[in-house]
Amino acid sequence: MIPIGAIGFMGLGFIIGVIIIIIKNWNRPYLKDIRFIGIAVLLLLGFLPFSQCLTLFGYGYELLKFSEYIMISLPFILFLFFFMLFSRKEETLLVESEERYRTLVEESNDGIFITDGKKFLFVNERMIDITGYTLEELITMNPFRLIHPVEVHRIINGVKKLKKQGSLNALKSRILRKDGRALTVLFNAKIIRHEGRLAMMGTIKDITDFEAMQNDLLKQEKLGSLTILAGGIAHDFNNFLTGIMGNLSILKMELKHAKNEEMIETIDEALEACGKARGLTAQLMNFTRSGTPAKEAASIEEIIKESAEFSLSGSKSRCEFHFHKALPMVRIDPVQISQVIQNLVLNASQAMPEGGVVRIYVDVVEVNENYPLPLTPGRYIKISIVDNGKGIPEEHLGKIFDPFFTTKEKGSGLGLSVCYRIVKNHNGHIEVESEEGKGTAVHVYLPLEEVNPTEIRKEGNSQRMVRGRVLVMDDEELVRELVKRGLKKKGISVDVASEGEEAVKKYREALGSGSPYNAVILDLTVPGGMGGVEAARMMLKMHPEANLIVSSGYSEDIVLSEYTKYGFRACLPKPYTIQKLLKTIEKFLSD
Repeated sequence: MIPIGAIGFMGLGFIIGVIIIIIKNWNRPYLKDIRFIGIAVLLLLGFLPFSQCLTLFGYGYELLKFSEYIMISLPFILFLFFFMLFSRKEETLLVESEERYRTLVEESNDGIFITDGKKFLFVNERMIDITGYTLEELITMNPFRLIHPVEVHRIINGVKKLKKQGSLNALKSRILRKDGRALTVLFNAKIIRHEGRLAMMGTIKDITDFEAMQNDLLKQEKLGSLTILAGGIAHDFNNFLTGIMGNLSILKMELKHAKNEEMIETIDEALEACGKARGLTAQLMNFTRSGTPAKEAASIEEIIKESAEFSLSGSKSRCEFHFHKALPMVRIDPVQISQVIQNLVLNASQAMPEGGVVRIYVDVVEVNENYPLPLTPGRYIKISIVDNGKGIPEEHLGKIFDPFFTTKEKGSGLGLSVCYRIVKNHNGHIEVESEEGKGTAVHVYLPLEEVNPTEIRKEGNSQRMVRGRVLVMDDEELVRELVKRGLKKKGISVDVASEGEEAVKKYREALGSGSPYNAVILDLTVPGGMGGVEAARMMLKMHPEANLIVSSGYSEDIVLSEYTKYGFRACLPKPYTIQKLLKTIEKFLSD
């Protein structure tokens, strides 16, 4: 028998070895199973009486000595075997995990970086795409070189917060690409240990396009909030203007017979002032659904020239035109587009107080899916209005289309808002480029809907003597009496109604008497009563040949611009003069 002390000394060595292995690898997740095997080995070495067990089976002393050492060594050998097996498994899993995380980092839509504050220690491919720098440039660059100058203070405060709290979440800021373009980004960062020293690991998410989309939606919401207010004001104001302009035009006709030139000149000045007031309501109308374009065939070149030269009359600036050769006729709302050109040219002129040249470039461009603008693919008219004035501060660029935003002492803040709405209603796009101290360029894109030049309608001043019967339905007594008085002076019989049901009743009675009305003027909107659309439907049901004319100072939906779809034969927007009224209805009257 070998001394138990010898066996105990050897067993003690194995026990210590197993304990050291277990402690050193206790926190290794892939080797957790080896803990249980090690504990089993310790129990076996500590409590199994080897020599006694072997003696009971009749082994001799020499065999006993050899077998005892083998039996004592076997558990430790098995333990080492399993330790190596699990270590190999852990190594394989770690390689797979590292490959998985590397793929996630390289394929991420966010820029990922590690920095020690002085230079980048690691950047992924997306970081290279976002910044525009090469890998070699980034890893030798101070991270603060990427920060937009106006954002440096915010980033410094963010870094202080990061050091204090250990993490930084969703800090919005701006960076500068290598090409100088500013991007809006979200920063996330955390303090980590990298290669044995403290470092910062962070991500950058490019939200520039998302911010632009949000700003666009916000502008739409702001403009939409003015719909009810602007529409109501425009409707009432246009009714009042109709009464004023109509009565002035009647007075002018009377004075022409008296050949009172001085009074006629005074009336013309009053009518001109009413025309300017009508322009103001037109701006308000474009905040509402009644701003829907009344498209017709028009020459974009003529509209731009006339509008620009009108805007610069009396100013120190002049226009310089650069038109694409053979610009096609287009289908637009000429009044609205003229208003856009006037507003933009006036802004350009005001940006050059000492005078200058407003350059207008008009071209035809092809837009495809890769075009860097939110436009449907197709052909567009691109109008660029460029000045070399004082420019727009960068902090104001994102607000210039907001309603009532202005930096002018006497500005209303409506001009560019109206332009934005009109262009959007034409399914186009408007954008501004500006550099403070160098000038501004405004680009307008309008879908090119080519038309035949013969579609352009030209109206002459007819001097026909006409007769007939006309029914006028309007909720404003002022308008009813104006039309009645004005048409009677021309020998036209006029009946009036204050709402749709009354008008339908009178139309039915006239039809039954065998003397139907030659024309019916229907106000589109009647508060608390039947409006023009419903009245027209009922009249057409009893008399499909009815000559119906829609009139309104505020249009719901798109009735004024697509009146034929609702059975109307003509459209008479408010405010209007008696001459315009006569021109509209005369084709339905007899000589």
